[in-house]
Amino acid sequence: MWKVFSKKNAILGSMLSELYSPNIPRIFSTAALDFVLVDCEHGSYDYTQIAAMASCAKALEFPLLIRVPQVERDCMLKYLEMGAAGLLVPMVESSKMVKQAVAYTKYAPLGKRGISTCRSHNNYYSSGIQQYLQTANENTLLLVQIETRTALSHLSEISSVPGLDGIVIGPNDLSFDLGCFGNYETPQMEKAIAQVIYTAKENHILSGIISSNLPLLNRCKKAGMEFLSWGSELSMIQSAISGAKKQLL
Repeated sequence: MWKVFSKKNAILGSMLSELYSPNIPRIFSTAALDFVLVDCEHGSYDYTQIAAMASCAKALEFPLLIRVPQVERDCMLKYLEMGAAGLLVPMVESSKMVKQAVAYTKYAPLGKRGISTCRSHNNYYSSGIQQYLQTANENTLLLVQIETRTALSHLSEISSVPGLDGIVIGPNDLSFDLGCFGNYETPQMEKAIAQVIYTAKENHILSGIISSNLPLLNRCKKAGMEFLSWGSELSMIQSAISGAKKQLL
């Protein structure tokens, strides 16, 4: 399992959705978060920006994860070779999609990830590659997002794919698809959360959620979720401004 869990039952990180600086991973690390999740699904980050942030994060041994735009070999391979600690695949609805993601993310025998030596991901070493491939498979996190009714109906087969490390709820899209958008205390959402936690434990993988709603994150943590992504740099800025105005004006 991912080494960041060696001393923790749950980890807390945040999403980077729009702003850019090579040192943002350093800021998140200094703030004692456990990871940063860069949104390349909705965000407009280019490869050069990701490479700079991944390099900073890797030097700090601070996990930088990428939410990929789609299951595509080109981008997934590049993000990992830049030094990303793992990938999150959105809108997964079938085991076939997970198997393809595993193929692009993990080296053989788990997957079919292309081998390129002397790159940032292995600190530019070209020796000891066989050992590196095994270590990389153990420490490269692959998560998928559960965001639809269809995904819930195929959750067991999705979660049982070898090489998958975790399933993560996207509550906005999932609540919308369940007909209760933005209301996370409905029976439908409570059932979905419980189903994700139970199925993840059954398959010995992580369960998690991405939300700026702290009460929701707390409920999910108490229920057994281990991967918690809270808000984003944008929500942090907005919250800080709002809080300061209430105190000063």
